[in-house]
Amino acid sequence: MEVTDLSVQLVRWPQAEGPDSTLGFVKVETNEGVVGHSFLGTTWRGAHFDTPYLMEIIKPIVLGRNPLDYGAIWQEMRHARRDYSIRAIGSVNVALLDIAGKVAGLPVFRLLGAYRDHLPAYASTGGLTSPEAFAEEALEYQGAGWPAYKIHPPRIPSTDVDVATAVRLAVGDNFKLMFDPVSAYSYHDALRVGLELQDLNYEWFEDPMNDSNIYGYRNLCAKLKIPVMATEYAPGGFEAMHQWLMSEATDILRADVTVKGGITPVMKIAHLAEAFHMNCELHHGGNALANVANLHAAGAIANCGYYEVVINDESRNFGLIDPPEPSNKNGKESNMKGLAAVFTGGQRPVEIVELEVPKVEPGGILIRNTGAAVCGSDLHGWRGDGDGPPSSRKMVGGHECSGIVDILGAGVSTDSMGRRLKEGDRVVYPFFFPCLRCYQCVHGELHACPNRLHPRFKTEKFEDYPYCDGGFAQYWNLPPGHFVFKVTDSIPDRVLATVNCSLSQVTWAIHQGAMKFGDTVVIQGAGGLGIYATAIAADAGASRVIVVDGQSARLDLAKRCGATDTIDLREYESPDSRVSKVRELTNGVGADVVVEVVGVAAATPEGLDMVRAGGKYVDVGNISGGSFTLAGNRLIRGQIHWIGVAHYNPWILENAVSWLERVSEKYPLYDLVSHTFPLDRIEQAFDTAEWSGKAEGSVATRVVVEPWG
Repeated sequence: MEVTDLSVQLVRWPQAEGPDSTLGFVKVETNEGVVGHSFLGTTWRGAHFDTPYLMEIIKPIVLGRNPLDYGAIWQEMRHARRDYSIRAIGSVNVALLDIAGKVAGLPVFRLLGAYRDHLPAYASTGGLTSPEAFAEEALEYQGAGWPAYKIHPPRIPSTDVDVATAVRLAVGDNFKLMFDPVSAYSYHDALRVGLELQDLNYEWFEDPMNDSNIYGYRNLCAKLKIPVMATEYAPGGFEAMHQWLMSEATDILRADVTVKGGITPVMKIAHLAEAFHMNCELHHGGNALANVANLHAAGAIANCGYYEVVINDESRNFGLIDPPEPSNKNGKESNMKGLAAVFTGGQRPVEIVELEVPKVEPGGILIRNTGAAVCGSDLHGWRGDGDGPPSSRKMVGGHECSGIVDILGAGVSTDSMGRRLKEGDRVVYPFFFPCLRCYQCVHGELHACPNRLHPRFKTEKFEDYPYCDGGFAQYWNLPPGHFVFKVTDSIPDRVLATVNCSLSQVTWAIHQGAMKFGDTVVIQGAGGLGIYATAIAADAGASRVIVVDGQSARLDLAKRCGATDTIDLREYESPDSRVSKVRELTNGVGADVVVEVVGVAAATPEGLDMVRAGGKYVDVGNISGGSFTLAGNRLIRGQIHWIGVAHYNPWILENAVSWLERVSEKYPLYDLVSHTFPLDRIEQAFDTAEWSGKAEGSVATRVVVEPWG
């Protein structure tokens, strides 16, 4: 294949304000009939300025060449003359990439090595003059679901600060804002405005000074905490980027296909930035097809956070029949649906149903579930346990789960620890939602918030919340401001699914029990929670960890996870014999801390008898009813602290993940999940997890359902 012709057709480009411009339709033809297209020109620099250079200098370089050699051709175009036209070079490079994509039968972003197929877009404003006008417009775009808004202020430092302040007050603290005075300031003005912007929590400070002032930018970056972004029009283009990086004169690199010379140099700049652990944000391309090319480049760049959309400028789409338009779902359909397991009531079958996915609110996050564990509380509901008759209420089941970010709501760019968060990141999150507006929350007791339950538990009937939103569903919806923690790839999905309940719950339980180094600890039950509790106690320095259960496989795993002693229910058949064994193992004293994770009421009086005088009994699993008789003075005479635990404070979750990563080679906790099942076999998953009524117990330690399996 070879290029047979390169042509440019100039047309008048009408502008709403100011003089009309010219747009060049660039066409590269080949001997095999494949044609590449691009646009030349911007609203402020018509194509007629650069067309002569394209035709006189670039065309001879391109004719007869294989268009797939676009990398080599770009190098030759770039070095043809010292007074080159970077815009002409960029338009030809885009057209050649267009040909390459058509030959490969792939969109260009996939040809480049796809990273994603959509990304957040920010509204880039201009032309307003008053703080009130900017604030009103920012609210409009925030309300429409945009994740961020960039201000091009009047370029008068004192007025600009008023604009920045008014907009922040209008949109609140969580909406992302950027600020671009278009190289208007001196160093001292930039410093004064920058200090105000960082106090107002702006996302970045863009082009405050002329791009030739690398010395001023170096000093500015050293003085400010807010990220400074320069290099949009830096002299030297791609080949000058290293000077900015080595001088520490910018925190973010800037690129686009028009002013950097095509897709090829944009990718080079992005990869250079990535090597320095920096972002490369793409600037508006100046014309409609250049913006499309920018979008394809961004699809193959991991370190680009946003796509810039210039608003209030209809001319930006000039020349395209069907231009891409932003969606308030970041490219997702507003009527998304997903599969969910709907429990039709205790002792009744489970139905797999397609349901609507909740709409993501500003500040919220939609999670694509990757796994959900069958918790003991799920088994209680499935059996119909409790003091009353089994419930007949329908509900999407599951809560012990984890997943990846599917949609970030407007204004969300970090996790709860301030780490950069993007779609596709693995995350964990509490399965309950503290309101942060009640007596308990104000006193730091988020685990006890009376309003913390998931919305499906707050309705009287299924039809009041008929959404694909739960652990045993393909999606989980996090409300605005909810806690979420980014995790690495080191923990397998099946294990990560157990972190937000099993692991975090017993981590909190042992924290509440105030276990000290050298304590003796008894764990009643060696299921998922019990195994985790065993490892936590052992790793924290318990002198003895005694685990009580009736299944050999579970007791064997407990030994490998730090248990010093095990008590088998089949050998010690009565409560008295088990209590006596604990007393024997503790030299007649009893345990400092006993943790109940069986979920059977009868285990509680037995466990209380295992606690030493002045010790602590932490009751975790006994959540589904049942009763027992206890002497009224039992706790008082023994001065036993009986602690009921349900849920946890969210900080536990971040620490639990870190701990699990750290001890994964010390204890075989990744073996905890013994079985996985796809969503359509969820009843088999429950049958496998079930132990009640089985003489041999369950063959499983923890069962995980894979919603997309």
